[in-house]
Amino acid sequence: MRMRTFVAPTLAEAMENLRAELGEDAFVIATDEPEGGPVRVVAAASDGFDAPPPITSAADAGAAEIPQPARQTSELATLLQRHGVPERLAAILRRGEIESDPLAENLRPALASHFDFAPLQPARMAQPLLLAGPPGCGKTSTIAKIAALLRAADRRVHLITTDTLRAAGVEQIQRYAQALGCDVTVAASTTALAAAMRDGPADQPGTLRLIDTPGLDLVRREDRQALLDWCEAAETTPVLVLPGGHDAEESAEAARAFAALGGTGMIATRLDAARRLGNILAAAHGGSLALIGAGVSPRISGGLVALDAGLLSRFLLEDSRAVATSLCTAAAPITQRGASPAPSGASPG
Repeated sequence: MRMRTFVAPTLAEAMENLRAELGEDAFVIATDEPEGGPVRVVAAASDGFDAPPPITSAADAGAAEIPQPARQTSELATLLQRHGVPERLAAILRRGEIESDPLAENLRPALASHFDFAPLQPARMAQPLLLAGPPGCGKTSTIAKIAALLRAADRRVHLITTDTLRAAGVEQIQRYAQALGCDVTVAASTTALAAAMRDGPADQPGTLRLIDTPGLDLVRREDRQALLDWCEAAETTPVLVLPGGHDAEESAEAARAFAALGGTGMIATRLDAARRLGNILAAAHGGSLALIGAGVSPRISGGLVALDAGLLSRFLLEDSRAVATSLCTAAAPITQRGASPAPSGASPG
């Protein structure tokens, strides 16, 4: 096993140097990218040599070797790699890893140390909730799941949708509203949304407004401006909705753009279908977003649960679909007198 440290002005140059020296089969153990540089990358390759050759770097041939971790490969490292957690975040989560501890005992405190959790509390919610996210992420079904939690806590709910372009989008939220016994308003413009926030059935004491928005690519400046306009009209901050199983780097980029607009919370969806959850960790960490809840079922009643470090570690350690199934409640859907049961939703989780 040869372990080498490569130092270069940029990560790309360091990676190019390590591939040239160690080959394509080399694996990265740790990276360090301090502000102002230089970048250091520790990599290793198994080729039968007993002693490592001298350190080679593009910027500083005399750079000191970064101390070798107690274990170059561990169960925690393997788990994070399997979920597609970016290398830099995986290295952060592995800090303080104790060799003798079981994997679960390493993972849970790492998650608790590096992520914030702020579960929904239906009985105490007071501010309007505006959900935002990419197309098809499950915002509308998540709105309905939150409404079901509020209705179970005897809260009045006013649903507002600004998603008037998606086919059958208005009809979908209207069906949810009827089944849950909620008022619903369609707001096709920021002016209409501002009016809906001022007037209407939500003026009744204890009523909470839940606002659905069109699918947005938050990396695009035009879409970020559109979201900012909706938030200003509603006089509230947004909550990001992201499905599990997507690309981790793209999710982190979207989360950082979202956080720049003032967003502080995130709901993960489709945990009953995703096999790799690295993008959820990357987004929450990249945007410094508190994890509010998780979609675990297509069902509206019982389909949204609170997340904490213990439950998130279960999703990562076990089959996420099996965990989601075990969390789904068998409670009957909330219905209005004479209304049909709440539909299951167009998007899983």
